[in-house]
Amino acid sequence: MTAGQTAARALRATPEELPLVAAAAGYFFLLLCGYYVLRPVRDEMAIQSGLATLPSLMTATFVSMLALSPGFSALAARLPRARLLAGVYCFFAANLVVFFCAFHYGWAPSWVARAFFVWLSVFNLFVVSVFWSLMTDLFSERQAERLFPVISAGGSVGAVCGPTLTGTLVGPLGVANLMLLSAACLLACLGCIRFLSRRGDALLERSRAAAEADGAGDAATAPHAERTRDAPSAPLGGSALGGIRMVLSSPYLLGISVYILMLTWTSVALYLEAAGAIASQTSSPVERTRLFARIDVIVNLFTFACQMFVTSRVLERLGLAAGLLFLPLLSVAGFGWLAVAPSLAAFVVFVAARRIAEYAVSRPAREALFTILDREAKYKAKNFIDTALTRGGEAASGWTVNAARALGAGAAQLAVVAVPVALVWSAVSLYLARRCAAPAASAASRP
Repeated sequence: MTAGQTAARALRATPEELPLVAAAAGYFFLLLCGYYVLRPVRDEMAIQSGLATLPSLMTATFVSMLALSPGFSALAARLPRARLLAGVYCFFAANLVVFFCAFHYGWAPSWVARAFFVWLSVFNLFVVSVFWSLMTDLFSERQAERLFPVISAGGSVGAVCGPTLTGTLVGPLGVANLMLLSAACLLACLGCIRFLSRRGDALLERSRAAAEADGAGDAATAPHAERTRDAPSAPLGGSALGGIRMVLSSPYLLGISVYILMLTWTSVALYLEAAGAIASQTSSPVERTRLFARIDVIVNLFTFACQMFVTSRVLERLGLAAGLLFLPLLSVAGFGWLAVAPSLAAFVVFVAARRIAEYAVSRPAREALFTILDREAKYKAKNFIDTALTRGGEAASGWTVNAARALGAGAAQLAVVAVPVALVWSAVSLYLARRCAAPAASAASRP
């Protein structure tokens, strides 16, 4: 057995899939490394702006997403896939150069802190969303169960390296130079996009030819029949508002939207409580940035281990429903714990466990839901759900949590409310898994 065959077997990939998986994992590594270099800075900017301003910043993020989403859909309708993704990453890299100048020259620090929080919240969802759009375009549902956890593991390594670099370099280099480091990671993604587009299209053509010759494709490796009818590198066509219309016209996409909104509300409630606890116990901005970086490193190390050795086996043996259900059921247990004994230790453990569960299990399973859709839905509808809808949910969640606090609700009371939300979230997870698995239902789910 050759080294390539051994590696393919260890990663649960075929030899033909291995170069694509390696390039996709490398792409996700660079993407999340660039993001996690900046994430501790964002958390520090949130504290500098004042935790009371977070709902306003989340609302500003939602408005920004609403403005950008139709523009992205319009570009997707006209540009080939590789040029579309390259344009997105070059745009955000140019933004980082502007922030480098703002931090370096000390332009209006309080306003720059708020602008950076909003910008990074937009940046994170946009660049990750288009990454997963490409992945769902290249791989089928059956491939996603095997390969998405491995690809996600590449991102987890980047998510460990990013905050490690920040914790090491923020002291000697300062915050401004971290912007340029992140921009370099983004631009390095362009080579991976080019390779994946060319190699993925070639694999798709071979799969199509094999399916025509044999009368049927290999269920484990061949892309879905609906996907082979698309021209992989052609513009998507359609309108700028096509993604919104698709979501509103499809019960399946509406179900995914409800799943995201429930995930978002529970995440925001937990984030605001945890941020308040950290702010009250740590006074130095540099120390807080380092603390956020250390938390990210620990979470992402555990996430990587799960993605490499657990997730793909769980999804293959127990099915997509197990992957979708894991995070809601964990949330039921965690919020139940906080309702009974809301302590700093409980918050830290629950926050870490939720993030590990989301990145290691829930995210790969959730992305697999999009593999049964056509290409236009994978880019336009998915981008709208991942960006505008998610940030809108965050803004609404922030305001509702602050309103509950104003009425006297504490951590225990919020946790009591979150338990039934997580139970409904579990029911939605079962619905989505069944719709994705049933061929007839899958066809009906397409916009």
